[in-house]
Amino acid sequence: DVEEDELLISIPTSSCLSIADALLDNDCGEKFGEILKKAGPGGGLVGMAGYIAKEYLKMEHLGEKYEGRWGAYLKTLPFREGMNEQDHMLWWRNNEVETLLKGSYAFDDAMGIRNEVDVAVKILSGVIGPSVKRTRQGFLPFGGNTEGVDEAIRGAFVSIMSRAFD
Repeated sequence: DVEEDELLISIPTSSCLSIADALLDNDCGEKFGEILKKAGPGGGLVGMAGYIAKEYLKMEHLGEKYEGRWGAYLKTLPFREGMNEQDHMLWWRNNEVETLLKGSYAFDDAMGIRNEVDVAVKILSGVIGPSVKRTRQGFLPFGGNTEGVDEAIRGAFVSIMSRAFD
């Protein structure tokens, strides 16, 4: 039995992925900091999404050689539609959003979020793309390209929006 107000688990904040991790990143931290300053309150979300996507793509291509601290966590996140049984309106086509949400209170919010994420994906692709290319140099079939970067960024937004808390 669990008593009312009984503490079941305690997770130290030092064990949580945060914007500090993104800002301290050797490859892109400075750029994430610039985004944070320019974008205001939403900049933290954008920086986190970029960092998570970059680390995921790095882990995906380095496999067992990945030395980042978030590997086990990243493996649980949905970076593609249907991955880890996750569905999200960020993966839906515009006609699906219209069909499923038009006329509801959620429609305008969903379209606004989708538009903001589209802009963020374009910005973050330019920020993390060079790092992803460097990671992939010499790995076939990728050979230093940025394939899958946009999809991973969108997946990072899905992960944050469906799992984050203050």
